Amino acid sequence: MSSSSVVEESKALISRFIEEIWNQGNVDGLGKFVVPTLVCHHPRNRDADLLGIESFRQWTLEVRRAFPDIRLSVEQIFGEGDKIVIHLRGAETYAGTSPGVTASGKLVNFTVTGIARLASGRLAEAWIIADDLGILQQLGVVRRLD
Repeated sequence: MSSSSVVEESKALISRFIEEIWNQGNVDGLGKFVVPTLVCHHPRNRDADLLGIESFRQWTLEVRRAFPDIRLSVEQIFGEGDKIVIHLRGAETYAGTSPGVTASGKLVNFTVTGIARLASGRLAEAWIIADDLGILQQLGVVRRLD
């Protein structure tokens, strides 16, 4: 199989992952998308990376409890070798499950950029950069300086 075919299959896998896990909330389907030893680097998890499929499942459930109607759309996706870069646009309504942040029911718009490394046709490592500051500003937790 050519390297361009592998990249196209990897892009399709990541797009299906976004749709099934995040948009549809099918966290029970994680095993078909990620390796059991998945490592997820995310600035929100300051103390440690998410290690393993169960840690990622719990984090996904936490995010979905706070934002049960999260909806992500793929804006850009490209790749080379075993890595895929994806830029997403999202919208979600805050349900109020984060400590110290009052339930507001506010619609929040945001972006996420991620890098995915695949191994054996599944996600093995991810680096995620989300617009957390923009989300907190929209929720009124952090004041904008403009």
